[in-house]
Amino acid sequence: MEELLAYSYLLYSGLVSEDAYEQRLNELFLSEPGNDILLELESVSLTGGTAESVSRIQSLTDFSKLDIKLFGKKLTELLRKAYEAEDIDSFSEKAYLLWEELPRMFSYTIPFFYLRYNDDRKFFSEPVIFPVLPDSRRIYEKMLSYYDAPTDEPLTISYYDILSISKYHIQSKHGEWIIFSDCAGKDEKYSEKCVGERDITADPPYVEFFTPERRMRVVFDKTGAFEKNKNKNNFIKFHSEIQSFGFTTFDLS
Repeated sequence: MEELLAYSYLLYSGLVSEDAYEQRLNELFLSEPGNDILLELESVSLTGGTAESVSRIQSLTDFSKLDIKLFGKKLTELLRKAYEAEDIDSFSEKAYLLWEELPRMFSYTIPFFYLRYNDDRKFFSEPVIFPVLPDSRRIYEKMLSYYDAPTDEPLTISYYDILSISKYHIQSKHGEWIIFSDCAGKDEKYSEKCVGERDITADPPYVEFFTPERRMRVVFDKTGAFEKNKNKNNFIKFHSEIQSFGFTTFDLS
């Protein structure tokens, strides 16, 4: 269901065609003719049309059992085709419509949150939250390649690329978001307020957050003869800020 669910959201925003959906539904049904859900979707498509078949997908989906990683992979595979076929302005507008349609259970998580970016501020109802909008093309390419890397390999962010830090989240100038509430209590070895692990003795020093699906690591990576002390001072400052928001990180050093 994850693949057809991805088609349902992409159809709404105009990022795939009805013909593409119908073709894929037929292929899936021919490969699993005994699948009752696929049979129902085929029947509805024949009698009520594509729109009714697509709306039925969401009503048949048990979101509590949805494999979000598989859904994300299928969604980004299809999005890549649309991204390569459309101009950036058209894709940006449709991507934002897609983000609005996605359920909140994953629209505010990475990589889906990247869909919200758009070079045109008219699409943002909360401009204060987005003081700077990075180049959309770079953001979309980051989103489309998100599942290409092994998920046990952390996504690295330089501390010096961070735009803002608040009691709710961290935002980088390249579009990464670390939302503290998504990280808290995710590792059962630590307390419910623990959002990650830190190591000031590593080269470079880092704080790694328990972000969903794939961890994000903030590194203090200035290079040069006089930069190591600056990195350590900024590490201490960053750790203190996290503590001031009521969260902790586990010391690995």
